[in-house]
Amino acid sequence: KPVSKSNQNVAMFSPRVTRSMAAKRGRVIGTNHLTEKKNAEECNAATANSKISSEEREVDNKQSELQKERVTSLSPAVIGLAWNKVASNLTSWDQSSNEWETNNTWKYTSQLVDRGRYFLPQGSYPNISEGKNSSEIAKAWGNPVAPLNVLCVVTQDGLHWYLQGLYRIMSILHLSNLSGSKRIKMTFSPDLSAMLVTSDGLPSSIAPRNDTINANLYLAPLFAERRFDLQILTSSYRSIFFRLRGAKTGIRASLTAWQSALRPLDVKFQSLFRLICKYNVVPQNQHGNVSDIETSSEFIRRELLRFILSGQSTISGEASNAFDQFFTGATFHDQLFQREARGIDAGVASVEGNLRNNVLTPVRALVYETEELYGMAKARCCKANETPLLDPQCALRLYTSARILYLTLERCLAAVVEARSRVNDFLAWIRGTASQVRARGTASDSVQRQNARDRRVPNGVLQRVSDFLSLPMMHTCREAGDKTKIARKLTECIIGAPVSDFFVGDSFSTDIVNENAKRACTLKSALELTFQSSAVLFNQPRILLSESVKNIDLRFEVK
Repeated sequence: KPVSKSNQNVAMFSPRVTRSMAAKRGRVIGTNHLTEKKNAEECNAATANSKISSEEREVDNKQSELQKERVTSLSPAVIGLAWNKVASNLTSWDQSSNEWETNNTWKYTSQLVDRGRYFLPQGSYPNISEGKNSSEIAKAWGNPVAPLNVLCVVTQDGLHWYLQGLYRIMSILHLSNLSGSKRIKMTFSPDLSAMLVTSDGLPSSIAPRNDTINANLYLAPLFAERRFDLQILTSSYRSIFFRLRGAKTGIRASLTAWQSALRPLDVKFQSLFRLICKYNVVPQNQHGNVSDIETSSEFIRRELLRFILSGQSTISGEASNAFDQFFTGATFHDQLFQREARGIDAGVASVEGNLRNNVLTPVRALVYETEELYGMAKARCCKANETPLLDPQCALRLYTSARILYLTLERCLAAVVEARSRVNDFLAWIRGTASQVRARGTASDSVQRQNARDRRVPNGVLQRVSDFLSLPMMHTCREAGDKTKIARKLTECIIGAPVSDFFVGDSFSTDIVNENAKRACTLKSALELTFQSSAVLFNQPRILLSESVKNIDLRFEVK
């Protein structure tokens, strides 16, 4: 049967396939029209561009050059890069008595370094797949016993040294002797105590007489003298900041899990507050003030306690009618509420598990490593002829900050455990009360009465719920001020366990570390204090080594 032209575009498939195929066919058919339209637009654009004056083109070129200069000023280009390590044949040299004593001392000292793998619990170090040897494990995590190596980066602003490619140990700015060079070449001595920086921009033709080559010789004798201490510092730097970043991520995840776990109860209690406002239980000036968490939670706590003690009586007044309407709502259907209760219980349990696995584990290891670092700084300070790389007081301050963070985390875990038990008791009481309210007025042998008898909570649960509704709220952070109350949720204010107070805090000044330690009573503030103390401590070797470097300008004459 011949097909008419009107039926040629009809597809014998499902409507979804027909639409996609029709759209594809329409694109194919309309390709010629699009190409013609595009060619016409290109011709018009070319005509318009030909009318632009030469002055406007110069202005555009100047703006593009200024933009390029602005980009290069923000991110200076790297013009030299070198990575060297201490030579392995240092023992074959003719060593002095001090060098021989240092190397032999390190043979015994290295056995006492990095002992955290034997003392810390399992999981304190990153998971490394089985079957790897010790060298691969040390390469993956960083080993303080590994030989020292330095990454040297030369930019247009200056010269920067990075120990093990991570820890910036020294920076020298304003290389006036090599400011016009576009490419830099570097050569290290075997013990990394000297470095020669030359320009690699010689012309290909033979240079004329009296032509000079600029170079810089940097002498850093502390690299060779303190190379073993620098190995320990580099490993501690990597480990401490790795654990601090892990703890920060775990704290954020715990706060998100805590807020999402209590969100269903927050919605229910907000509707309860609006309901008791409609029944004129709350004064007129407080109507609609749901955003004020403290005020609304106080009214709800008072009316819930009165409802538990007096029930459906004249003492409760209009509040009993509000609670009857509240507990007979559709959201308190038994199966639906059981599902929500399991989700809330699982969410609160995940907060505790996240704090123990992702925050407590790195913080416990952080306390151990900062204590070891303080011991090293105290031991090096005993030598009279040496200037210590680390100030023992700053190391003690870092250890104190880590201890404050650990103790604050323990208090937070105790508050989470208490809040978890209160939430479980509260959910059990809500379910039993909802069943009793639904069974009121039914026959004695009805299903509602039997369900109410089965779901009735023990007297101990009722006593615990009455206690935390009548007692004042738990004091989590007394020194934190009123800013911690901003993050509180309605549910945790009702149960009297404001766990959210531990996840907020004030920002501190980097100059006054001792005063900041007195106000670090939350996880956020204690973590920020530890970050500040770590930055101050690891900046001291950078200042000492930068001041000890000797720069010698050299000029080589090419004849």
